[in-house]
Amino acid sequence: FARGGSMSTSSGPPSLSSSSTDEQKEDPSVKLSEVVMLRVFSFLNYGQLLFARLVCTKWRRLGEHSALYKGITMQDFLQYSRIIPMHYVRDYVYHLGINQEELKALRQCCREMPIYNGEPGGPYITLAPSGKQSEMRSPQAREGDKEQARREKVKHDREKKLMELKKIWVEEILPGAEKEKKKIVNSKRLHELCIQGIPGPVRPRAWPLLIGNDLRITPELFSILLTRAGRAKRQGEGQALGREGSVQLIHLDLPRTFPMLSIFQKGGPCHQNLANVLEAYACYRPDVGYVQGMSYVAAVLLLNLDEYEAFVGLSNLLNNPCYMGFFQMNMIEINKYMRVMDLLIKDNLPKLHRHLTSLGVEPNIYMIDWVLTIFSKALPLDTATRIWDSVFLEGELFIFQTALGVLKMFSSRIEASDFDETMTLLTHLPPDVDEGELFDAIMSVTVTPKVFQKLYSG
Repeated sequence: FARGGSMSTSSGPPSLSSSSTDEQKEDPSVKLSEVVMLRVFSFLNYGQLLFARLVCTKWRRLGEHSALYKGITMQDFLQYSRIIPMHYVRDYVYHLGINQEELKALRQCCREMPIYNGEPGGPYITLAPSGKQSEMRSPQAREGDKEQARREKVKHDREKKLMELKKIWVEEILPGAEKEKKKIVNSKRLHELCIQGIPGPVRPRAWPLLIGNDLRITPELFSILLTRAGRAKRQGEGQALGREGSVQLIHLDLPRTFPMLSIFQKGGPCHQNLANVLEAYACYRPDVGYVQGMSYVAAVLLLNLDEYEAFVGLSNLLNNPCYMGFFQMNMIEINKYMRVMDLLIKDNLPKLHRHLTSLGVEPNIYMIDWVLTIFSKALPLDTATRIWDSVFLEGELFIFQTALGVLKMFSSRIEASDFDETMTLLTHLPPDVDEGELFDAIMSVTVTPKVFQKLYSG
């Protein structure tokens, strides 16, 4: 199987149009029985199964066997919903047993998620803006067929690109960095790779190397902090857990963290993991304590890393002076960054800047939440995690560049809106933000470290 997947000399997935004779020469898995191959496939994650379906020519259909998809979890769904065979995604969503409003909320996290009605295998439907179901195959739906076809093509091209990117990360980038156990340093090539998005299956290895561990946090320290947090809760020593006064605030916030998902709710598979990471951080930095918004950052890390790695990532990420200023609610620092954002809008989007100024809409109205959660509340989760890929490499500068991209993407709409409409848009971005269009807008504005530092120091 491994040899069969490595015979291609091209940078992309092997060609699927070879003759049966060529297939047998290039794919030794054809000599194995179906029972053996099914057992081999059972050891693969969903990303690897997609690759297997591409390279094991004889076993493409076997790669979609129902036995391989019985144990889909919410975390699998969030990470792999784009590449799991569509009928299994559909059935999983159907058997969640949630209503249309909850389905709509879930779609805000998984932009490409299909929404279905009726029995498994039923037809595809859309949701009207009001949240009510549209008529089955209405004229409007038929008119949307071209748009749906375009989206499917974009999705297919994106999947193909992610396979190519995965090969680059796994074979060229990660081995050297993991061997040296050093933080990945920014370069032109890494900038291009991160802006294209790190494939989901690669993030558990890539993110720790991008974030680094300058604080030298160890598993032993994490264990000590968890013990201290447990003791403080039992004894009611709220002040020991930071300026917020009590870990009770953490548990009040947990149900508000990605409320449309079940995994962080009480009884969910990641509820206690999230509580542990946040309580440990409150003990590690009692001068910061727990601050609202922190739970979103920790939750996104937990969707991609284990509990200890998520704590290391959170601690090192928030050690950045920019994030620390925001989470400590240091208004002097926050006002500096808001001034930077205002000047960036003025320089890059002068017409929009004039309109926002005339309305009295200042950056602090929308930027503070965007910074505190790194867009994980404002944008679909898959889009936000792609932004995080570059934030880990570029630093806070990329958050401000992303903010400019969002404003540019909606500039025409904002310029035609009054105060109330603008406020609603900027504080509740549409759930169907086009990821490709957004990243085109982000890359069309330039914010260099030199310019950013000059504006901050000015």
